Amino acid sequence: MIRTALAGAAIILLVASCRPPFPYTPSHKIPEVRTIDQLMWIQADAADPRFDLAEGFEDDPSKLGSAQYQQFIEMAKRIQATAKELPRFTKQYAQGRDADYNGFTKALSDTAAVVITAAGARDGAKTVEAVLNIRSTCRNCHNEFR
Repeated sequence: MIRTALAGAAIILLVASCRPPFPYTPSHKIPEVRTIDQLMWIQADAADPRFDLAEGFEDDPSKLGSAQYQQFIEMAKRIQATAKELPRFTKQYAQGRDADYNGFTKALSDTAAVVITAAGARDGAKTVEAVLNIRSTCRNCHNEFR
């Protein structure tokens, strides 16, 4: 009986731990996000799978199809929406290095615009390069400010 109860409790904990730390946030609700942790989650949720996707086409971006281009465009739009909100957290996270922090924020937004343009033009090489540049920007910012 105790073993059954413990097994049941373990299953409940396992299932509960599988949910994401934040619920999905529609793009139009991103300005309402109140924590940088949630903004980072929105970015990671949108971008991390697309980084892997871009890596898969790095050797031959000509094989990208309409579905992949659309995924990259949607990712870039969410990156732009979150990057627009990041300056609200400059004082809290920039540690007195506001220009560096805001530079990363601008780089995210600018590179996301490149993704949107390149993917819209079905330019595989530029799209993949820009998506992977977003990943580099994320990593560099996290190395500086995490």
